[in-house]
Amino acid sequence: MPHLQEWVGWVLCHMPRVGAITCPAGAAVIGGSMSCWGRHRVSRAQALSRVRLARPHRLGALSPATTYSTCCAGSSMAAPASGLGAFHVCGGSILNEYWVLSAAHCFGRDKSIQIFDMYVGIVNLLVANEHTQWFEVNQVILHPNYERFHPVGADVALVQLKTRIVFSDAVLPVCLAPPDVNLTNLSCWATGWGVVTQQGHTTDELQEVQLPLVSKALCALLYRHSSYILPDMLCAGDLFNMRTVCEGDSGGPLVCEFNHTWLQIGIVSWGRGCTQPLYPGVYARVSYFSNWIRYNIEITPIPPQPTPALCPILEVTVGVLVATLVGLLVL
Repeated sequence: MPHLQEWVGWVLCHMPRVGAITCPAGAAVIGGSMSCWGRHRVSRAQALSRVRLARPHRLGALSPATTYSTCCAGSSMAAPASGLGAFHVCGGSILNEYWVLSAAHCFGRDKSIQIFDMYVGIVNLLVANEHTQWFEVNQVILHPNYERFHPVGADVALVQLKTRIVFSDAVLPVCLAPPDVNLTNLSCWATGWGVVTQQGHTTDELQEVQLPLVSKALCALLYRHSSYILPDMLCAGDLFNMRTVCEGDSGGPLVCEFNHTWLQIGIVSWGRGCTQPLYPGVYARVSYFSNWIRYNIEITPIPPQPTPALCPILEVTVGVLVATLVGLLVL
């Protein structure tokens, strides 16, 4: 069996409209609090991931505060610089205001959600911009078949955030491909902050790469065994120019152009070394898991939101009003 190397490296609309994007017929949006409006087809720049899962250098050093948005709760103010310098783990894609799609191996079964932060609208890992939003993770749902039939099988995770994402031109969900989409001759791209050189160097700037899809039969042949490539997987990569995703890109989206818009068809999952020719990257096939994704989001309640405290002036005003009313009643 060849070495299986995990790449540690993110919606659905109906009508099909979500946010300021229009999905092609057959694509879907996952419910929840998502509202559908607008008629602009999603561009590649909007479809490609700007979502980052990270671990703070000092656990517990960061906590949401009113001085900056807790990952998209009401404004697009940036997280503190110390947060942006956290250890990068994975990428992902936005499903709706509270949910992000990523790879299960980014979390594993023995990792606590308290060690993760989520950023959206980010391009440079070290520099915040006006679209950067920071969130705490409320819960992570791994697919029940993760690692059950394959070392990296069912490599899908749903990440629920504690507070809602605020959408903008730079922070939008992308459409998920319908189960019956024809993947023949599609133009596909992947993004991430992973390794970019054979020496293992990473980058702080979000990278993108155009990748041709590779048939399941050819992919299984290249990996020398058909059982390595399951029906819930798909393959993509430039086999001769060694252009593919790599370590640090896991969890990020593979998006393809379909009817003049962009659909996410895959989640960066695993491969046999990103600097070796003739080994395409392997992705979790999004359409295979669409029912599971929809079901879990629909049955999971939105996290309880903190009650805003009254500002001091309002508290004083209320106190005076109550005292006045009591005085009138006494009279």
